[in-house]
Order: sequence, then C-alpha cells, then structure tokens
Amino acid sequence: MDQRVVKGFGRALAGALIFALPMLMTMELWSIGFYIHPLKLALLLVLTVPLLIGLSWLRGFEPTSTLREDVLDAFIALAIGVFAAAIILYLFGLISSDTSMREVIGKIALQAVPGSMGASLARSQLGGEASEEGPKRNLSYPAILFMMTAGALFLGR
Repeated sequence: MDQRVVKGFGRALAGALIFALPMLMTMELWSIGFYIHPLKLALLLVLTVPLLIGLSWLRGFEPTSTLREDVLDAFIALAIGVFAAAIILYLFGLISSDTSMREVIGKIALQAVPGSMGASLARSQLGGEASEEGPKRNLSYPAILFMMTAGALFLGR
C-alpha cells in the first residue's frame, strides 16, 4: 500500500477520533442510539452523506477534482467514522457480544456522524504535504456559510 494512502487514512482516523471523542463519551448519546427510531437514524445517515460530499469538495481528507471522487471520499469518511465509533465504544465496554444488534447499530451509527465529519476534515485540520494540496477551492460566501452550518450542526448535537 502506498505510504501516502496510509498517511491519509491515519490522518482521517485521527480526525475522526478528535471530532467524535467528546460525543463518544456522552452517556445521553449512547442511550439515544438505543432508543432512536430506525427511520430517524437512517434519515440522519442519509442526510450526512451530502454534508460529507460538501466537506470533501471544500476541505476533504484527499484532494479531489470530480464529484465522483467527492462522493467516494464521503463514503470513505463515513466508513472511517463507523470504524472509529465501533472501536471506541467496544473499548469503553459499551458494546459487546451481549449487546443487542439494534443497540449496537444505533450507537455506532449515531456516533459515526461526528467521526465522519472529523475524518473528512482531517487533511485541513491535521495538515498535509505540499504535494497533496490538489485543486484550490475558491471559498465564496455560500461555501463559507456551508462550513459554518456544518460546524453548527456538529456543535449543536
């Protein structure tokens, strides 16, 4: 595997943990993950994807030049968020082999949203090499509003 790819995934995992750890340590979110209606949880995950696509276009963890690459990066960021949430919840003893599948899925899915945002923003927050910069994005006023909305959604959880 290419060293650049390994660094990128490592940076994305670190970003996911930094963003998600405060939420992962919140008991109320663990219980919401258990009690939330499955359709609401599915809607949250579906609405997270366009947010991640936008974050990928603006400041994703890999430089992108097409919408297809942004969509792929969004799903990779979501997968990294799921992985980070599952590992941390397991290490905290909040999910185990005795936990019901519905509770496991609810807890992980709910906690994966901030983790995926952190994974998507990892390159811009945790640095990247100069050769990784990719295309420069013109941060117009709507783009800045989008970033502010994403931050508000994260902080408002």
